[in-house]
Amino acid sequence: MKIYFKISIGIVIVFFLVIVSFFMYKPSLLEEQALMMIYGNYDPISKSSSWLNIPFPNKEDVSSYFEERKGLVSAIFFK
Repeated sequence: MKIYFKISIGIVIVFFLVIVSFFMYKPSLLEEQALMMIYGNYDPISKSSSWLNIPFPNKEDVSSYFEERKGLVSAIFFK
């Protein structure tokens, strides 16, 4: 019975330490901060930034996909 008590106390202590460390950890750079630093704007609803005046070469076709020279940027993976 004593061994089970020690094991259960150990599990409770480890679980408590994991929960405390989870709440104390704060990332140094958030996704919002990174997109704001790079593109200067951020939309928290769509979690994206607008990239204006993309320097694509001029296209001869007027109905080109990149004619407006702007884009929408969002993070796919952030660590």
